[in-house]
Amino acid sequence: MNRLPLRPLAFLLASGPLFLAAQGVQTSNIDGEVRDPQGRPVVGAQVVLTSPALQGLRTHLTDAQGRFSSRLLPPGEYLIAVTKAEHQTLKAPFQVNLGQGYTPRLVLRPIDSATVVVSSTFSQLDKAEVGNSSNFQFASVEALPTGRNPEDLLALTPGVTDTQKINGNVSIRGALTSNNKFLIDGQDVTDPKFGNRGVDPISDAIQEVQIITGAISAEYGDVDGGVVNSLTKSGGNQFTGILRSTLSKDAWNAVQPLQSRVGLSDKLNHNESLSVGGYFIKDRFWFFLSGYRESQSLSKSLSSITTNAGTPYTSTFSDNRLQAKFTYQLLPDQTLSLSYLTNRNETDHVDVASGDLQSLIPQIKQNTSWSLNWAANFGSDLSVEARLGAKKEGFLRGGTLPGVTPILDAFTGAFYLNGVYSALDGGDHRDNRSADVKATYLFEAYGAHQLAFGFNILEGTRRAQDYQSPTNALIVVGRWKPGRTTLPFGYSTFQSTGAKAFDDSRGFYVNDRWSLNSRWSLNLGLRLDRYSAHSEDTSASAGATGWSPRLGLKWDLFGDNTWQATASFNRYNAKALSNIVNSVSGAGNPTEIDYGYTGPYASPGFATQANAANPANWTALQGYASPTLTTRLSPDLRAPHTDEAQVSLAHGFKVAGQEGFAKATLVRREYKDLFDVRVGNDGRVTPPPPYDAVGSAYVQVWENSDLARRTYQALELEGGLEAAAFDLRGNVTWSSLKGNYQGESPGAGPNGQGIKYFSTQDGVSVYDTRQFNPEGPLFGDIPLRVRLNGQYHVDWSWGRTTVGLIYRFDSGAHDSIRRTLTGREVNPAIAAQAQGATFYQYQDSRRGQVVFPSQAYTDLAASQDFRLLRIGNQPLAFFIKLTVANVFNRQQIIKVQNNWNHDTPATGTSSAWLPDAGNGVPHSRGDYGAARSLGVQAGVRF
Repeated sequence: MNRLPLRPLAFLLASGPLFLAAQGVQTSNIDGEVRDPQGRPVVGAQVVLTSPALQGLRTHLTDAQGRFSSRLLPPGEYLIAVTKAEHQTLKAPFQVNLGQGYTPRLVLRPIDSATVVVSSTFSQLDKAEVGNSSNFQFASVEALPTGRNPEDLLALTPGVTDTQKINGNVSIRGALTSNNKFLIDGQDVTDPKFGNRGVDPISDAIQEVQIITGAISAEYGDVDGGVVNSLTKSGGNQFTGILRSTLSKDAWNAVQPLQSRVGLSDKLNHNESLSVGGYFIKDRFWFFLSGYRESQSLSKSLSSITTNAGTPYTSTFSDNRLQAKFTYQLLPDQTLSLSYLTNRNETDHVDVASGDLQSLIPQIKQNTSWSLNWAANFGSDLSVEARLGAKKEGFLRGGTLPGVTPILDAFTGAFYLNGVYSALDGGDHRDNRSADVKATYLFEAYGAHQLAFGFNILEGTRRAQDYQSPTNALIVVGRWKPGRTTLPFGYSTFQSTGAKAFDDSRGFYVNDRWSLNSRWSLNLGLRLDRYSAHSEDTSASAGATGWSPRLGLKWDLFGDNTWQATASFNRYNAKALSNIVNSVSGAGNPTEIDYGYTGPYASPGFATQANAANPANWTALQGYASPTLTTRLSPDLRAPHTDEAQVSLAHGFKVAGQEGFAKATLVRREYKDLFDVRVGNDGRVTPPPPYDAVGSAYVQVWENSDLARRTYQALELEGGLEAAAFDLRGNVTWSSLKGNYQGESPGAGPNGQGIKYFSTQDGVSVYDTRQFNPEGPLFGDIPLRVRLNGQYHVDWSWGRTTVGLIYRFDSGAHDSIRRTLTGREVNPAIAAQAQGATFYQYQDSRRGQVVFPSQAYTDLAASQDFRLLRIGNQPLAFFIKLTVANVFNRQQIIKVQNNWNHDTPATGTSSAWLPDAGNGVPHSRGDYGAARSLGVQAGVRF
């Protein structure tokens, strides 16, 4: 889906081949041809490009083949003028979009002194490009009933699953939600632990977002999901700005079933932003400045699967951000830009698997990033780009009750009595610094070549003590419910070092975009990624090298861009996230010492909750695990990689004079060499005194699993139709995500699957892995997903009225019939180290046999711009926008309780499967879709 005008499509289809390419993350390119009506090249024609986004203008002369090239163009609206003596003057407006290149064929007719203004523009994306990408301009998104963060735009993109988020992330074409790449002005701002966006830009400061989901160029590494590439505004030769206030209140919204209106916050939540852009020196030195502040009080309820689920509470949130960008033209063909942003937000109550109100935790985030970019053209055939940047992330969150050790219920994963982590451990710091250089050389050899080559460097640092609670201890039990006895599983204390760990990613690539003729184009790319990690003593802990070919073919069936077919094969080397490759470091990985229960029992195997919660009743030393002693990385560790094959067919058409497009893409991805941890068959080590009394401990090894399976396949349909007053877009994705490797979990990020966790012990099989890791639909498998949107506007004497609409449909998510067993219940012969561990057993060795209901929503927005006056040549407008999410207030069930053997715990793999009371019905308000909600925006723009 793309949020750009469609009107120019007819002109593009008539003007010759158009080839789109991700030529860097900051700019775009035009490589055009000027020909006469007989198709012969026009030599020596003058081509002039002007734009409000361009400092100065660009002038070119066509060569002996009638070609011209304009490189490193900042995205924006352009006017092209082509002139030559005794010929028409051709003028046409068009739009350059982020990360795309164009090769239009322009026809210049020999008519004396006449000027032809082409009403069409170059703004329509070629929907038959080898790659799959969607571009969103925020001026167009403004009319829709959606947020304006990059993640909000991801939700409108084909191939994206966002209804089953893990750690707030989305899955792109079946990848782990942690394996996407987020860029802002070229700087990598991806969180190295969870893989989400690590800094928060100001929406009104973003100019455009490009989302690349398939056939990703060799210029991008450390990604096997998708690329979310954001470009911020730069200012210009006119002063512009916007003052915006957004208002909301819980009391304005409808309530969900199992939610009471009593106690809803009546506080008016608000955020304000102010953005101003302009110039210090026209055509030479521009600026754009933006500030943002937010204050919210939200009515929430506990979401954990416990008897406390649905308990209401109020959470307050504040956020403050600053953003700036400066652009300076060093020479007519050289530009230097500096962008900077910082934000700090605070939340008093965060639900991290909280089972009661005491386990809600506060959180503070302080993030900063900057990027310095240089771009230069050396003649018409060579361009060079270079960038330096850095990102800092700081998190401080956790329980605050001193001296109280949290209780973790192994059956539900919920915490009680105190929050997990600690607000007193100094925080988690995840920083990086980066450098990129790219050169692009144009030449002729059996067609036209655009040869790009370069390298990327990303150096990361992780520093964290990672206290697991305010006492740096956890008590693990089963069946923690008020008024009942509980199963004591284990008591773990932790020793944190606060050490540093370092990781280094280097990529080298070459990519040739080769246009053989007007019908055939090739993309030939190859990338080499080298990854290394170092612990706090600077010794190497991990290293991996991987090659990734990026190959594509495009065929214009009739040579006029009306029908185009593409095929591609790409390999992506996934990033090795820090919490896995640094697992042998003390940075964020405390040493764990485990104890068994020695207190009194109320009945065989069961203790009272008061006794189980008392650390004095846990004194039997049972286990010891140290990241520097008992954890290792396989010496032949390879980067996980993904093989992607896709074919597509696209058609551009006209209906009643209006422009449209339709595209179908068939894609298959197979995820290979996935990281997983094995234990039980790699020897033992003896802990240091006094913990050597536990005896030797089995070593756990991170490896590329030969048993892990994860496969995605999909059919993506997308299309659009645009007229003067309306714009309709949509996409449908039929997909399947199957396998036995989930690989990540809420609050933990990527943590492997543990398929070989004591599955063999000293060479002896302990259990059948198919019972505990069967293949089937994975979490996030949404077979059918529909996104439709449209907008319609009417101009009248005072301004413009706009209505925007989004329809969302997601078929029901899959869940499994599974229950929790301890290691001793799996097999009494399992090592003492694993007897208290928990395993998920799947009924009949099947996964995904439960399907939840589907969900559908219609969202509506109505906007009014009042163009009241002008200040000089600049119009001043007041605007107001009303957004209604779930306008029909469909109170649909999207999930039901699906718990087994929690009320009557299983005693072994062959014990009876007993559903919990209440299975098959909604359990809390979180089991229903979001209720209708209202939001209001108002402000002034100039």
